[in-house]
Amino acid sequence: MDVAVTERPDGVVLVRLLGALDIDSAPLLREAMHRALDSGQSRIVVDLGGVEFCDSVGLGTFAYSHNRCVADGGFLRLAAPSPFLAGLLETVGLSGRIPVHATVSDALPPALPPAPSAVARPDPSFAPPSPSPSPSPSEAQPEARPSAALSGDALPGGAQPGDALPGEEIVR
Repeated sequence: MDVAVTERPDGVVLVRLLGALDIDSAPLLREAMHRALDSGQSRIVVDLGGVEFCDSVGLGTFAYSHNRCVADGGFLRLAAPSPFLAGLLETVGLSGRIPVHATVSDALPPALPPAPSAVARPDPSFAPPSPSPSPSPSEAQPEARPSAALSGDALPGGAQPGDALPGEEIVR
């Protein structure tokens, strides 16, 4: 079996498999997964399009890698399995735990929008208005509150617009 690992610019590691994934070849996949995970890369997509056979050791490698990716805050996604392998993943219950996608592009996260070309910076000539002094309590004007009669809407129970609702506190 051949294992090809590509580190993508979006931080996803793409692992492409070609051949039979069995007791003899699973250590190659396990080593590739460990290398990625041990270097802090926990977002992994495995391209299964070239896998012609997979036994329980290969399936166990997927389960272990998935658990490790999730524990590290990432994901493991399986992509492009043959009908045989898709059925096997379903039969053993892995497709219910590990996301399985029809194509590699479906398994990859959506592209982020391009970063803005210029970062907005505050205008150094702009100065916010200085706060006005608070009036003394004797100068304070009562707060104007529209009455129901002025607004044309009669509120139930004699309530006025701006009154607190039951269980609500108005802080002024």
